[in-house]
Amino acid sequence: MIIDHSDWMKRVWRRAREAAGLVGDLTLPPLDPRRRAIHVKDLRAYAASVIVDSGGTVYDAAQLLRHSDITTTNKYYARAQDERSQDAARARLRLDPGLPLDQRIDALWEAWVASYPMLTKNLFAPDA
Repeated sequence: MIIDHSDWMKRVWRRAREAAGLVGDLTLPPLDPRRRAIHVKDLRAYAASVIVDSGGTVYDAAQLLRHSDITTTNKYYARAQDERSQDAARARLRLDPGLPLDQRIDALWEAWVASYPMLTKNLFAPDA
């Protein structure tokens, strides 16, 4: 299926981005990542980084993004190698080769929630 990019951007992406409050805020400090509106490529970078950060390989990320060469994945998308990805909780996930990738990603989410409680507390409605 071929997606008409300009129509999809107008009909779907811009509305979803606005509903999620990810349109950017120029009143924030220049280095705050929320200052810039999120782009579709940012989601690809996020997906690749989650795979690498949770113990998957760059080859796994390249396959997900349908790159024929991992150099592209390394250069543009696999950004999980910052200092935050080296913390102890994430290192434990990478050291447990017995967990399948989907379970490592779930465990990584729990590590993020524990690391950033103030940023993640309102992401989900309390159970009714």
